[in-house]
Amino acid sequence: MHGNPRRKSSRLSDDIQQRIQTIRDALVEKKFDPRIVDTLCKHIQKSDLTDLYRLRMKALATEWDLSYRDILETSLEATRLGLLTLSWDVLCPHCRGVRIEAKNLAEIPESANCEACDLFVSTNQKEKIELTFHVHPAIRKNKEYRLLCSGSRQQTTRSISTASPSQWRAKYRSPAASGSLLAP
Repeated sequence: MHGNPRRKSSRLSDDIQQRIQTIRDALVEKKFDPRIVDTLCKHIQKSDLTDLYRLRMKALATEWDLSYRDILETSLEATRLGLLTLSWDVLCPHCRGVRIEAKNLAEIPESANCEACDLFVSTNQKEKIELTFHVHPAIRKNKEYRLLCSGSRQQTTRSISTASPSQWRAKYRSPAASGSLLAP
Protein backbone atom coordinates (compact mmCIF):
# COMPACT_ATOMS: atom_id res chain seq x y z
CA MET A 1 0.00 0.00 0.00
CA HIS A 2 1.19 3.46 -0.74
CA GLY A 3 0.71 6.48 1.47
CA ASN A 4 2.41 8.26 4.26
CA PRO A 5 4.13 5.64 6.47
CA ARG A 6 4.16 8.05 9.41
CA ARG A 7 0.36 8.22 9.48
CA LYS A 8 -1.49 5.43 11.18
CA SER A 9 -5.00 4.48 10.16
CA SER A 10 -7.53 4.63 12.94
CA ARG A 11 -8.66 1.34 14.45
CA LEU A 12 -12.05 0.35 13.09
CA SER A 13 -14.76 -0.60 15.56
CA ASP A 14 -15.79 -4.22 15.96
CA ASP A 15 -19.15 -3.40 14.32
CA ILE A 16 -17.43 -1.97 11.24
CA GLN A 17 -14.98 -4.90 11.11
CA GLN A 18 -17.98 -7.26 11.22
CA ARG A 19 -19.76 -5.31 8.48
CA ILE A 20 -16.68 -5.53 6.24
CA GLN A 21 -16.44 -9.27 6.98
CA THR A 22 -20.12 -9.77 6.10
CA ILE A 23 -19.68 -7.93 2.79
CA ARG A 24 -16.48 -9.88 2.13
CA ASP A 25 -18.30 -13.18 2.69
CA ALA A 26 -21.17 -12.10 0.41
CA LEU A 27 -18.72 -11.20 -2.39
CA VAL A 28 -16.93 -14.55 -2.11
CA GLU A 29 -20.29 -16.36 -2.01
CA LYS A 30 -21.20 -14.60 -5.27
CA LYS A 31 -18.05 -16.15 -6.77
CA PHE A 32 -15.83 -13.07 -6.86
CA ASP A 33 -12.11 -13.85 -6.64
CA PRO A 34 -11.23 -14.17 -2.93
CA ARG A 35 -7.74 -12.70 -3.56
CA ILE A 36 -9.28 -9.52 -4.95
CA VAL A 37 -11.97 -9.36 -2.26
CA ASP A 38 -9.43 -9.85 0.54
CA THR A 39 -6.98 -7.35 -0.95
CA LEU A 40 -9.72 -4.73 -1.31
CA CYS A 41 -11.06 -5.30 2.21
CA LYS A 42 -7.58 -5.18 3.73
CA HIS A 43 -6.84 -1.97 1.80
CA ILE A 44 -10.01 -0.39 3.19
CA GLN A 45 -9.24 -1.56 6.73
CA LYS A 46 -5.55 -0.63 6.88
CA SER A 47 -4.93 2.32 4.56
CA ASP A 48 -4.63 5.95 5.50
CA LEU A 49 -7.77 7.99 4.79
CA THR A 50 -5.98 10.12 2.20
CA ASP A 51 -5.26 6.94 0.21
CA LEU A 52 -8.92 5.95 0.46
CA TYR A 53 -10.41 9.24 -0.69
CA ARG A 54 -10.28 8.24 -4.37
CA LEU A 55 -9.89 4.55 -5.17
CA ARG A 56 -8.67 4.42 -8.75
CA MET A 57 -9.05 0.76 -9.63
CA LYS A 58 -6.78 0.77 -12.67
CA ALA A 59 -3.88 2.06 -10.58
CA LEU A 60 -4.70 -0.38 -7.77
CA ALA A 61 -4.84 -3.29 -10.25
CA THR A 62 -1.31 -2.43 -11.34
CA GLU A 63 -0.10 -1.98 -7.75
CA TRP A 64 -1.71 -5.24 -6.61
CA ASP A 65 -0.78 -7.14 -9.81
CA LEU A 66 -4.40 -8.27 -10.28
CA SER A 67 -6.82 -8.12 -13.20
CA TYR A 68 -8.29 -4.63 -13.69
CA ARG A 69 -11.53 -6.04 -15.10
CA ASP A 70 -11.94 -8.42 -12.14
CA ILE A 71 -11.23 -5.61 -9.65
CA LEU A 72 -13.72 -3.37 -11.44
CA GLU A 73 -16.45 -6.04 -11.41
CA THR A 74 -15.79 -6.78 -7.72
CA SER A 75 -15.89 -3.06 -6.91
CA LEU A 76 -19.20 -2.58 -8.69
CA GLU A 77 -20.74 -5.39 -6.64
CA ALA A 78 -19.10 -4.00 -3.48
CA THR A 79 -20.93 -0.75 -4.29
CA ARG A 80 -24.25 -2.60 -4.40
CA LEU A 81 -23.43 -4.22 -1.03
CA GLY A 82 -22.49 -0.93 0.70
CA LEU A 83 -18.71 -1.26 0.96
CA LEU A 84 -18.01 1.39 -1.69
CA THR A 85 -19.68 4.28 -3.47
CA LEU A 86 -18.79 5.53 -6.93
CA SER A 87 -18.58 8.83 -8.73
CA TRP A 88 -17.87 10.08 -12.21
CA ASP A 89 -15.08 12.64 -11.89
CA VAL A 90 -14.24 15.36 -14.40
CA LEU A 91 -10.47 15.88 -14.37
CA CYS A 92 -8.50 18.95 -15.35
CA PRO A 93 -6.07 17.89 -18.12
CA HIS A 94 -3.43 20.25 -16.73
CA CYS A 95 -3.30 19.46 -13.00
CA ARG A 96 -5.37 16.21 -13.02
CA GLY A 97 -7.47 17.59 -10.16
CA VAL A 98 -11.11 16.59 -9.83
CA ARG A 99 -13.27 19.52 -10.89
CA ILE A 100 -16.70 17.85 -10.82
CA GLU A 101 -17.69 14.75 -8.88
CA ALA A 102 -21.04 13.42 -10.14
CA LYS A 103 -23.11 10.48 -8.92
CA ASN A 104 -24.19 9.65 -12.48
CA LEU A 105 -23.15 10.63 -16.00
CA ALA A 106 -26.32 12.68 -16.58
CA GLU A 107 -25.11 15.20 -13.95
CA ILE A 108 -21.95 16.08 -15.89
CA PRO A 109 -22.18 19.37 -17.82
CA GLU A 110 -20.58 19.87 -21.23
CA SER A 111 -17.71 21.81 -19.67
CA ALA A 112 -16.17 22.42 -16.28
CA ASN A 113 -13.97 25.14 -14.84
CA CYS A 114 -10.64 24.46 -13.14
CA GLU A 115 -10.22 27.53 -10.98
CA ALA A 116 -6.71 26.50 -9.89
CA CYS A 117 -5.47 26.40 -13.50
CA ASP A 118 -7.85 29.05 -14.81
CA LEU A 119 -9.05 26.69 -17.58
CA PHE A 120 -12.36 25.53 -18.96
CA VAL A 121 -12.42 21.78 -19.54
CA SER A 122 -14.61 20.14 -22.19
CA THR A 123 -16.23 16.95 -20.91
CA ASN A 124 -16.89 15.54 -24.39
CA GLN A 125 -13.73 13.41 -24.38
CA LYS A 126 -13.64 10.15 -22.42
CA GLU A 127 -10.15 10.77 -21.00
CA LYS A 128 -11.50 13.80 -19.13
CA ILE A 129 -13.96 11.67 -17.13
CA GLU A 130 -12.88 8.99 -14.67
CA LEU A 131 -14.91 6.40 -12.76
CA THR A 132 -13.73 6.60 -9.15
CA PHE A 133 -14.71 4.53 -6.14
CA HIS A 134 -14.83 5.75 -2.56
CA VAL A 135 -15.17 3.88 0.71
CA HIS A 136 -18.79 4.05 1.82
CA PRO A 137 -19.11 6.67 4.61
CA ALA A 138 -20.79 4.09 6.85
CA ILE A 139 -17.53 2.09 6.72
CA ARG A 140 -14.96 4.91 7.01
CA LYS A 141 -15.76 8.60 7.12
CA ASN A 142 -13.48 10.70 5.00
CA LYS A 143 -13.08 14.44 4.56
CA GLU A 144 -13.36 15.95 1.13
CA TYR A 145 -9.92 16.79 -0.21
CA ARG A 146 -9.20 19.38 -2.87
CA LEU A 147 -5.97 19.41 -4.83
CA LEU A 148 -4.39 22.74 -5.56
CA CYS A 149 -2.71 22.85 -8.93
CA SER A 150 1.07 22.50 -9.15
CA GLY A 151 1.11 23.71 -12.72
CA SER A 152 -1.16 26.69 -12.55
CA ARG A 153 -0.14 29.98 -14.02
CA GLN A 154 0.50 31.21 -10.49
CA GLN A 155 2.85 28.23 -9.85
CA THR A 156 1.12 27.22 -6.65
CA THR A 157 2.52 24.54 -4.39
CA ARG A 158 0.64 21.26 -4.70
CA SER A 159 -0.86 19.99 -1.50
CA ILE A 160 -4.01 18.39 -0.21
CA SER A 161 -6.42 20.80 1.40
CA THR A 162 -9.52 20.02 3.42
CA ALA A 163 -10.73 23.57 2.81
CA SER A 164 -13.40 24.20 0.22
CA PRO A 165 -12.37 26.37 -2.75
CA SER A 166 -14.30 29.36 -1.38
CA GLN A 167 -12.64 28.91 2.04
CA TRP A 168 -9.11 28.84 0.68
CA ARG A 169 -9.77 31.73 -1.71
CA ALA A 170 -11.02 33.81 1.21
CA LYS A 171 -8.21 32.75 3.54
CA TYR A 172 -5.18 32.97 1.26
CA ARG A 173 -3.91 35.86 -0.77
CA SER A 174 -2.87 35.60 -4.39
CA PRO A 175 0.38 33.65 -4.90
CA ALA A 176 1.72 36.63 -6.84
CA ALA A 177 1.37 38.74 -3.70
CA SER A 178 2.69 36.23 -1.16
CA GLY A 179 5.09 34.10 -3.18
CA SER A 180 3.30 30.76 -2.68
CA LEU A 181 -0.01 29.24 -1.83
CA LEU A 182 0.03 26.49 0.75
CA ALA A 183 -3.10 24.69 1.85
CA PRO A 184 -3.73 24.19 5.57
